[in-house]
Amino acid sequence: MSFNMIAMIPRILFLVVVLMSCVILIRFFIINEFDTRELQTDLLVNGLLYSAGGVGWYDAETGRTFPEVIDLQQFSDRDFDHALFFPGNNFITAKIEVASYDFTALGTGYYNRKWYQNWEPLVTLNIPGLGGIVKTERQYPIIVRQPTGEFRNGFVMFTVLQPK
Repeated sequence: MSFNMIAMIPRILFLVVVLMSCVILIRFFIINEFDTRELQTDLLVNGLLYSAGGVGWYDAETGRTFPEVIDLQQFSDRDFDHALFFPGNNFITAKIEVASYDFTALGTGYYNRKWYQNWEPLVTLNIPGLGGIVKTERQYPIIVRQPTGEFRNGFVMFTVLQPK
């Protein structure tokens, strides 16, 4: 009888190793945390850059919006809160800056200005975990329509703030 018990030890050890490997594999493939900040930033920037109520130049005669063409007269110190529909928005905000090709500032606009002004001082504190703010910056080449009607190359910079 003792020989049978000794012969079972390798089987029991093999069973323990197989069970532990199954537990490790299952824990490895279960995702407990989703980070959607990058996706939310992309949605906001693309929505503001390409939608009809965003930063694009709107021609009233033709009723057409030209994406990636920004008219400085329509842009100057404007809030873009109605460009995208996020009811009760307290999870994302953006500062939109238009600059010429040599990075001379031409105009600034905000999406959700109130929360941007609240969260901007918190960015420099680098608070870890909940209560901190994540800052994401994006820059895109655009065409700037001057008040004289001529077109020039420029950049639009998005500074997006989101709570952790």
